[in-house]
Amino acid sequence: MSTLSITGSLLLSLLSPAMAGEPASATVETHDLDLAVPEDQTRLETRVRSAARRICATNSRSIADLQFERECIANALSGAMPAAERAIAEAQAGQRVRSAARARGARSAIR
Repeated sequence: MSTLSITGSLLLSLLSPAMAGEPASATVETHDLDLAVPEDQTRLETRVRSAARRICATNSRSIADLQFERECIANALSGAMPAAERAIAEAQAGQRVRSAARARGARSAIR
């Protein structure tokens, strides 16, 4: 998997007519990350959180808009983080398979 998709629910048109319309989305690149490595897992989480903040930004400081942003970010993260966690789990499983294959190969070479 080289990208994750994040969607922010921007359908709360009661807060502002400018926010009405289709949900916004963002793509988070993962092709440059090794998700079996903890540092890259943290980078992915940072990218997901940044994308959620970007698509939920109202560029307003009213209390209603700040509340909307918090709720939108929470919704976007609840949708995106399971996909990120699956990508990490798949990378870790792949790493375990590769490590086991290398260990089998090393035992074969010793014989």
